[in-house]
Amino acid sequence: MKKLCIFSATLLLSVNTFAQLFKSGNAATLNSNNLLLYSLCLSLLDDSNNQPSVKSLAYHLGYAITNSNDTLKGNICLRTREISLIVKRNTINVDTIIEICDINSVRLFAADSLLNNKPYTDYIKLKDDKHYLWRQVYKGSFEIYDDLYASNERPGKTGEFFMVKENETPRIISGFWAISPKKNVINYVNERYSKNFSKKDFNEVTDIINWLKING
Repeated sequence: MKKLCIFSATLLLSVNTFAQLFKSGNAATLNSNNLLLYSLCLSLLDDSNNQPSVKSLAYHLGYAITNSNDTLKGNICLRTREISLIVKRNTINVDTIIEICDINSVRLFAADSLLNNKPYTDYIKLKDDKHYLWRQVYKGSFEIYDDLYASNERPGKTGEFFMVKENETPRIISGFWAISPKKNVINYVNERYSKNFSKKDFNEVTDIINWLKING
């Protein structure tokens, strides 16, 4: 059903975008459509809490830093459009719902041992995506982020969208239009390190990340 929704949205927006080519002011309209398509698809891909066959995201001890630079500590569960903070008061759990657009970053003290060699997972804002957080999956001479909100719930699993950050400038290297996110990440590694890797050299994106930890 999700793939059907994504395909339908893509077809609708693609037709609409093509039609705008014949109208004045098409540049701004194209940018708006691309942003809408990106937001819709990322939301569909991220909405893992609505997938009954996938383990739900859990609450983990951590903290969130707000746009006003306040630090909120508690048990945090990441969701597609909101962050839930549970603050224990008199042994009673009180849920505080905070929209992601009001958050700058989140750190959860839980991590995927197949992907992360740290005891925590960081999620931050990148570019102008005020309604999304990006999960940091690698940090070395540059940084790699994906769109998955899991910390330790889905070992070895990575998202469909990948962002790299070099010299404080983030850019997407794999997104909705990518046939193979793994291939896109390999292409980036080949370009950066003058390598000639192919898809058969790595079973999963996780293996590329682990190569970077040793050689990056």
